[in-house]
Amino acid sequence: MAIVSLVIGGLLIAVGVAGYMPGMSEGTPHITALIPAFVGIALQLCGILTLLKPALTKHVMHAAAMIGVLGFLGGVGRIVSMLMKGDGIVLDIKLYSLIAMSVLCAIFVFMCVNSFIQVRKARQAAAKATPTV
Repeated sequence: MAIVSLVIGGLLIAVGVAGYMPGMSEGTPHITALIPAFVGIALQLCGILTLLKPALTKHVMHAAAMIGVLGFLGGVGRIVSMLMKGDGIVLDIKLYSLIAMSVLCAIFVFMCVNSFIQVRKARQAAAKATPTV
C-alpha cells in the first residue's frame, strides 16, 4: 500500500499544482487551489514513512486511509455546496480539481479497505493453520 499511497499522492499533487497555475482559472490563483496537493503530500509522507519504518505500517496506513476519507469528504462536500447554492455549475478548473480529488481519494480509500480486509483474512487463515498447544 505504500507504493499506492505514493502514486495517488503524486497524482493529487499534480491536480493541485495544475489548478494553481496562472491562466488555469479566472483571476489570481488562490491557495485553496492547492488543497489536493496538500492531501497528496500527506499521503506521500505516509507512503515514505511506511517504506522507512515497516514496523509502523499498520498505524501509518490507517492514518493514510483517514486522510483519504477526509480528502474525499472535502471534495464531495464542496461540490455539494456548489450545487446547493443554486447558481448552477460552472465547468472550470476548480470543479475538475474537486472531482479529481474526490475520485482519487475514493479509489485510495477503496484500495485501503480492500487491503485491510485481505490482511485480516490472511491473519485468520494463519491462526487456523497454526496448531495451539
